[in-house]
Amino acid sequence: MNELIKVEIETKDGMNFVSSRVIADQLGKRHADVVNQIDKISKDENVRRSFVLSSYVHNGNVYNEYLLSTDKEIKQFVEKVQNGNVSRKASKKMSKVTLPESLKIQTLIGKDVRGYRHRLHSNAVKHINQRHGVKGKADNSMADINDIARIDYEMRNTDNIDIVRNSKGKPDVTTAFLNSDNSPRTSYTI
Repeated sequence: MNELIKVEIETKDGMNFVSSRVIADQLGKRHADVVNQIDKISKDENVRRSFVLSSYVHNGNVYNEYLLSTDKEIKQFVEKVQNGNVSRKASKKMSKVTLPESLKIQTLIGKDVRGYRHRLHSNAVKHINQRHGVKGKADNSMADINDIARIDYEMRNTDNIDIVRNSKGKPDVTTAFLNSDNSPRTSYTI
């Protein structure tokens, strides 16, 4: 029978991460082997977004490592929404809108959003589950709750912000995360 492994969570730039070094140590594997395995599986764009390439210094040498980013508080909020334990109007505060984000949004819609925060609303979680969850009508791209729990990291590291028209023809500001060929990988309405 497999045993559960207690994994050390690190915090970097306000986000929670698990380092590939910690995973290697807990599994009793060489870190280089874990990095090579992540390199192999992260050729898939959907898997790649789960990992952040980083580096660390050991004995004066710089090495690559991967950070797996999941926000525990967002995950708990999503679980509460999925279990029906929050109101329709509930939301989870996330990171502040960055200066580059606010400047781009101001250029697009003329509104200064400096000092604003990203929020994940319960209706957005329900939308994600209905459209992209385990039984999603569009796809299953967000079936893993950890994908939703990474939303704040993704928002802070967006490749593009633009305006799109929603189904009622009204403008929505969205962030987009692009594949290496500049095709959209995923996007969030903000």
